[in-house]
Amino acid sequence: MKTIILPGYSPYNKEWAYEIKDKITNSSVIEWDHWSGGSMSLPREITKIKKKVGKDTFNIIAKSLGTRVTMHLISELMSQINKIILCGIPTKLRTKKTRELYTRGFIQISSKNILVIQNKKDPFANAEIITKFVRSVKPKVKVIEKDRSDHNYPYPEDFVKFLTT
Repeated sequence: MKTIILPGYSPYNKEWAYEIKDKITNSSVIEWDHWSGGSMSLPREITKIKKKVGKDTFNIIAKSLGTRVTMHLISELMSQINKIILCGIPTKLRTKKTRELYTRGFIQISSKNILVIQNKKDPFANAEIITKFVRSVKPKVKVIEKDRSDHNYPYPEDFVKFLTT
């Protein structure tokens, strides 16, 4: 089954995405248009992803901005999505609009088909905040808190384990 990798906003995330791709069979990286001089446009990126997956069933590994894009994809492609891994949800979920976006996404997918990995001291949102939110929306979703204090998510072993079970 195909896995698409949706990286974070910064071009630095391109390296992360390709390192993960090297560890995940049958995967591909979505490169954001703004990395090559364009601008970030959610509708354009969603269209690009839809073309990439076609009518196939697929998995998603998303980091940071990629988690937000994933929440939009769930509402449009839910019947094609198998499993989702969300790493480094980048927001403290303070705004109502953001909470609603993530809540809608979590509600639409089975708890057994989603994994959240959040670093304990991620500077964009620590694991305590994200775990509390996820549990309030979907208590049975597995959340793994990693003992890091950055926004880096080098956990291909966890990704492979989840995708193959």
